[in-house]
Amino acid sequence: MEFSLKTHWRFIEWGKTLQVNLVRTAVTGVLFSIMLILFGDLPLSEGLLMIVVSPFVLLGIILTLILLSKMGIPFVNLLLLAPMLYLAIGDIFVYLLKSKFPQLVPADEFKPFNFAALFFVFKIPSEGNGN
Repeated sequence: MEFSLKTHWRFIEWGKTLQVNLVRTAVTGVLFSIMLILFGDLPLSEGLLMIVVSPFVLLGIILTLILLSKMGIPFVNLLLLAPMLYLAIGDIFVYLLKSKFPQLVPADEFKPFNFAALFFVFKIPSEGNGN
């Protein structure tokens, strides 16, 4: 079955979903900040600011692009490729972080490479209550 937010809304664990996506964007932001500080011309103070701000800015951009896509604006899905690739680079490090500190990335099926703008964590329906 294809994922639909309308259909799967009640099965999403929103706190864990937010946590996983913040960790993904933060780790990737740290990697890019380090690269820009070491190999680019980004001053240290701006690199540290980028580490703090980038998770929230990137999640805002992703959510805005997804909303515009759902509104039917053409070619917005192509713009989502940039954040997907950006996050995919950091996913291997998030995967390694999860292996050492599983409580930081509360997702059972997190892989070393997740080609997705947002990663959703779902509740497992219990068998006795009809969910």
